[in-house]
Amino acid sequence: MFNHVFLVLFSLLSGVNSPTLTSNNALNDKPKAIDNKQIIWNSNRKLTWDDFQKEADANDPLHAMASTNIAVSATCRNSVMVYDVKCQFSPNESWTKNKVSVDLLQHEQLHFDITELYARQLRQKLSQQKSLCSGDKNKFKAVVNKVFADWQKAQTRYDNESHHGIDDVKQAAWSQTITTQLDGLSAFQLEENNTAGL
Repeated sequence: MFNHVFLVLFSLLSGVNSPTLTSNNALNDKPKAIDNKQIIWNSNRKLTWDDFQKEADANDPLHAMASTNIAVSATCRNSVMVYDVKCQFSPNESWTKNKVSVDLLQHEQLHFDITELYARQLRQKLSQQKSLCSGDKNKFKAVVNKVFADWQKAQTRYDNESHHGIDDVKQAAWSQTITTQLDGLSAFQLEENNTAGL
């Protein structure tokens, strides 16, 4: 299972950093504190159970929860949009009741991989939208919100179709599909040396 937080910081009308934070796809006037202990997606760094640091709720029927985020910041400099899109895993919001199951860990890793897939899709779409600096923030928000909506649907579909990783055949199919799609968007992967550490 996954938990998601949509973080969008942007200032498109000027070069001055006066960001607005959106959460859950809607403008929110109250900025949410951003946890500094985030794991940035990296093809050379897979999740381990030690990354799941929140205490599990014994009453929750799920066995694990991976909290993944897409953090987006954008600004205009000299009429050119400069943006940063990061796929993040939040250890302090992620938990497990089973620190030995390899299959469960692989299921949670794929939630993180799906988030990276949609981060790459967002990078691709933003790279095609240089005109967003013309002053219309609604165009920017529409691009971001569409990717976020598709991401949320994919995460829910993944859990439903794989029965939270219990269906081995569906789990394998999802794994292959996401790997193929990530490969297809490799041009929009962050440089690995920019994603090391927490």
